[in-house]
Amino acid sequence: MRVEHSRMSRREMMVNGACAVAGLALMGSCRRPERAGFKIGVCDWTLGKTTDPASLGMAKRLGLDGV
Repeated sequence: MRVEHSRMSRREMMVNGACAVAGLALMGSCRRPERAGFKIGVCDWTLGKTTDPASLGMAKRLGLDGV
């Protein structure tokens, strides 16, 4: 019985390696039960409160991490 090996180009190896590293990095931040992973914020004009300090309170009520 003969086993055939598929050939992988250098480019495919680099892409697969980069995907593996990115996956491991994301897995570490998504596994924690607390919100220690990605922080989510918006611009104040997105909330409709340009240059208004009330945008901070609105962001907190929406569960965002920052403005």
